[in-house]
Amino acid sequence: MGFIEWQLLVFVTIVIGWLINIKFGIGISIFWVLWTLGQLYGDVRNLQLVNIMVSSLIGYYLVSNLKSIGSTKSIITSNDKNKSSKNNTIISSTAEHRNYLIKTIKIAKEEIIISSGFISSFAVDGEFLILMKDAIDRGVNVYLLYGYSNSNSQIMNSKLQTEGAKNLQQLRDFSKTHSKRGSVAIGYFNNEDKYDNENGIHEKILIRDDKAMVIGSFNWLSNKEGKKSEVGNEISEKEIIDKQSKRLKNKIIKLSK
Repeated sequence: MGFIEWQLLVFVTIVIGWLINIKFGIGISIFWVLWTLGQLYGDVRNLQLVNIMVSSLIGYYLVSNLKSIGSTKSIITSNDKNKSSKNNTIISSTAEHRNYLIKTIKIAKEEIIISSGFISSFAVDGEFLILMKDAIDRGVNVYLLYGYSNSNSQIMNSKLQTEGAKNLQQLRDFSKTHSKRGSVAIGYFNNEDKYDNENGIHEKILIRDDKAMVIGSFNWLSNKEGKKSEVGNEISEKEIIDKQSKRLKNKIIKLSK
């Protein structure tokens, strides 16, 4: 074996040793240093010592970078798992929000809380009432909050809003006369109401039990379909949901009429 081939062998064994693990790499490097000092002399020994040093540095560099890459992948994976475990989901479009509302009413087991600035019979329609009555019969308690003022503190009014409000009253009457299980509480802002210096409802929130909460731009009690841009964030952290549930229920009860 010629000198160049021998140096290549030294180089390869050292680098492979480092790639196996750091301790093995150090051991191989020390072995070659001791072997060189005991077996070689003159320029040949000096050249091989340089080769050992360079090979060891390259091996250490490769191990360090591979370890860094592995750590980065681990961090990314961990973050992805956290997002997945928290089940934070973005809901887009009017149709997706409406479908989410319908599904929420169908699967709720304990309570449904809805905060919506506006109300209309367009959204609080026959389908909404039927599903809500079924939920109430299952023992679901329903909390509804609405009432939005314009910049001059004038209550927004229209035929659809008036009809929507009547439909909600019908829902509450149903819970009192036809169901011995679930209940309905309705909180409504009008010109005389004062609650923490607020003059209306602008928060759009939907909560199902202690399992899911959606906060976003969608007016759950007035919107149903259309091409307006809407976005909502579904949150599943129980502590956050419980805190918002208590806050909204306190407001609804205080504003109930």
